[in-house]
Amino acid sequence: MPVRLIVERVSSRTSEPEAEIASAWFRVVGLPPTSAMTDPDQDQKYWFRAKRYGWGWGLPLTWQGWTVFAGWFAVVISASRYLLPRRVPAHLVFVLVMVLLLLGICYIKGEPPHWRSGDQDH
Repeated sequence: MPVRLIVERVSSRTSEPEAEIASAWFRVVGLPPTSAMTDPDQDQKYWFRAKRYGWGWGLPLTWQGWTVFAGWFAVVISASRYLLPRRVPAHLVFVLVMVLLLLGICYIKGEPPHWRSGDQDH
């Protein structure tokens, strides 16, 4: 149900009138509204925690985060064994794409990134 996932993502990041429109659309189609639409104050559970020092994300917090991280790592290692040492340029492009993919997932599913310096957030 990719349409439902898209509407759920949109409704969790939009204002109440837009969430009501999405909920009405689900009623017309015959699907029950999602939890993000019925509870706008629902706590968002992040898959990746923010780093304590610096900018970015640390280790995963949830099983979904660990699954993404383990899958990403397995794909990179498997492809590296195939691409190296014969296809170094292709390997570099592949690793760059995979890093950008992981950063995108962390940005979408992780805590909001900003510069941190220990206990004092700046």
